[in-house]
Amino acid sequence: MGEKKKYYIISDLHIGGDGELEDVTFKSELIGFLNSLSETGDSGEDVELIIAGDFFGFWELSTVEGPVQLDFVLDKYADVFQAFRKAGESVRITYIVGNHDHTVLGYPGSKEKLGEYNIFLDENQHLIREIADEKIWIEHGHQHDKFNEIEVPGSELCRPAGFYITRYLLSLAGLISRMGRKNWLVNVRCVQPLNALPRWMFSSYFYLEMHPLLRLAIVPFLFFFAVSIVLFMLGILDIFGLNSVQYLYEDFLKPFGVVGSVVDTIIGIDVLILIIFVVVSIPLFIVFRDIKSALKRYGLVYEKKEKAEKERAYLEGARKVFESDRSVKFFIFGHTHNPFLLKDGDRYVINTGTWLERLERVKSFIWPFPAIFYPRYDLNYFVISYDGKDTVIEYHRIDKTPSTKLTLLQRFLISLRKKPPAVEIPSITRTSGFDG
Repeated sequence: MGEKKKYYIISDLHIGGDGELEDVTFKSELIGFLNSLSETGDSGEDVELIIAGDFFGFWELSTVEGPVQLDFVLDKYADVFQAFRKAGESVRITYIVGNHDHTVLGYPGSKEKLGEYNIFLDENQHLIREIADEKIWIEHGHQHDKFNEIEVPGSELCRPAGFYITRYLLSLAGLISRMGRKNWLVNVRCVQPLNALPRWMFSSYFYLEMHPLLRLAIVPFLFFFAVSIVLFMLGILDIFGLNSVQYLYEDFLKPFGVVGSVVDTIIGIDVLILIIFVVVSIPLFIVFRDIKSALKRYGLVYEKKEKAEKERAYLEGARKVFESDRSVKFFIFGHTHNPFLLKDGDRYVINTGTWLERLERVKSFIWPFPAIFYPRYDLNYFVISYDGKDTVIEYHRIDKTPSTKLTLLQRFLISLRKKPPAVEIPSITRTSGFDG
């Protein structure tokens, strides 16, 4: 009945890629995790590690094409796959494909090559596992994403919209990242959500790619821009005789001598820019609205409403599975890179997240400085087991310092902002309702 089974589930490792994307930044943590699995062989439990898709980053790998992609990755990361081989001597390792690596199903000899490392490639698009007479449904999740649906798994001709975004944006970024002033383009696949890319590009250009002298010249104007707006509004009131304090700030700045004069000049220029902006605001609004509509059609605009709709698509997919088979208690998927554990009635929906670094948008506390994309890792894995009384869901985090370092200016601009919190998932969830 599966009571002695213990399932470890991970996904979205995306091993492989062009240029800078070839660096597996979590390699030591992954090898450590696999080594810990090797030690479970003496526990007396029947342990299985399930990799729920996007094990490989074949879409990100354009310098090598076709079946040799698998050979290239296995050779390139030999130490990682030796750790898989060792772990596979103690536990069963099962791998199903996602959208980024589905072509491995069409590569001749793939099952045998992976089998040499004790990794079993299951050709099904989902797995069913049982524990205590309850079923666990495991899939990658791209089946519910219109940009990444794969009609014929294994076919190199099956290329959804997401393929072209990855191949011609992410892989290109990996190849040319080091050409910039700082190696920041490589982080393009870490942006969450993906449709925040336009804002991330602008933010990264300003803080990392812009010429330092140009940025140094712009920063003072941005610092005092909010003050300029206040003075601009007071100036309008002064025209109608409703304000008598418009220029009180001049008396405040006089004691500061040259510094005060410089600040006064900067504010004056800001007010002039603001006046020009107000004059052209109507045509600018029309143009930006049209640009936003165009980006929205391509799925490149961050909208909370659209994000909620996408999340709802995965939940609806889980509910269809629950309705079709009432014995399915758990629906587990990856793909979105956002780990969570959700109770839906008496069922559970789990997202396994990713081992890639993540960048999440944090607004600057000084407007109009561009938002900063805050780096963090959510290295994690889920474990499902039966303790003799109850089915237990364990959530494990592996601590890791972000590879991306913020500049002094970026750190200052978010110093008064709340940082994106670590994913809040209980370490122990008992399906009877008692959480430890």
